[in-house]
Amino acid sequence: MTAAVLAGIFDSQIGRLPNASYLGLSARCVTGALADAGIAMERLDGLIVTESQVAYYNRPAGALAEYLGVSEQLHYAGGSPLGGATPFSGVAEAVRLVDSGICDVVAIVMADIPRTGQSRTTSVDQFAAMRDTDYEVPFGLSNAAAYALLAAAYQAEFNSSDGERAAVATAQRRYAVTHPGALYTDVLTTEDVLTSRIIASPLHLVECRPIADGGAAVVVCRSEITERTPVVLTGWGFGMVYDQVNQIHEPWRTGSYLSSARAYERAGITSASTAFDVALLYDSYTIAVLLELEGLGITPVGSAGRFVAEGGISQSGSLPTNTHGGLLSHGGPGICHITEAVRQLRGEAANQVAGVRRAVVHGEGGIISANLTLVLEV
Repeated sequence: MTAAVLAGIFDSQIGRLPNASYLGLSARCVTGALADAGIAMERLDGLIVTESQVAYYNRPAGALAEYLGVSEQLHYAGGSPLGGATPFSGVAEAVRLVDSGICDVVAIVMADIPRTGQSRTTSVDQFAAMRDTDYEVPFGLSNAAAYALLAAAYQAEFNSSDGERAAVATAQRRYAVTHPGALYTDVLTTEDVLTSRIIASPLHLVECRPIADGGAAVVVCRSEITERTPVVLTGWGFGMVYDQVNQIHEPWRTGSYLSSARAYERAGITSASTAFDVALLYDSYTIAVLLELEGLGITPVGSAGRFVAEGGISQSGSLPTNTHGGLLSHGGPGICHITEAVRQLRGEAANQVAGVRRAVVHGEGGIISANLTLVLEV
């Protein structure tokens, strides 16, 4: 049993936020999540912060604590350099901090302004610079190209099609159309996906996440501190098979196999294919969703494309997935997968799935390199 609950959430606007700063947007998210939990800023004693692409701070958590005026009251301040997986790791860390008695109230925040804070070219170059400095960066491997290698290998191995990946983008766009906070709300067809320009073969433009400003925060606290519906982390797991794509032996086998198995063991789950009411899976590119569905044991290896194409992740499917539109259409940072899961479990989501009691949430950093799986329940 755990004393910790996910109590407060907040999402900012997503898109172009010309008047926002990294610290200001992060502070707005923390303040909003605390208000949602019904907790005063004076109670905050833990802070987990992701780094900015745009604004450099040696100690991002320290800088935000100073900005919020809470430096002296903090018992913990930190963050893990796991890229997109950082807030997912942060939730697990916050639960441990609360359960251990080190902290009573911990905020996890991910916010940035890459859309207005720098050029699109600079953002693309920054992601490319994260590749292997010896074997990838000198040859100009971009982030999209690295995921495209996974997509091409998956297609070749399992006779998958562009249309199956396109089904990921169209399914998630259908959720975004009816989500008030989504960046893209126009209807998307399979033809739209397949006729959009190639970014890195075989990936098309709308199979790649957009660059947008925005942020969100989650507050974890002792259960007796909040009156909010108690959402509990019952299982979590970390998994890594490789760090850089040049070290992959089987491109369809990622660390999600390990992270999910470890999370399920902690949560007492024996059959993932029927265990969850909703899934929130990191979707920086369409291929990531297919690989994660299989890595998390939702579908057999090589079958995720057919599962999606047949409506498996739609609202009426067997596992509604990325019900806010995901990174591809909602456009917000990865932490929004966690806030959406909490809303689904509370029964407050824009695209509410009936009877949600258990959600699987998965985040990844790198090229599906560092994997974090969370099992959340009410």
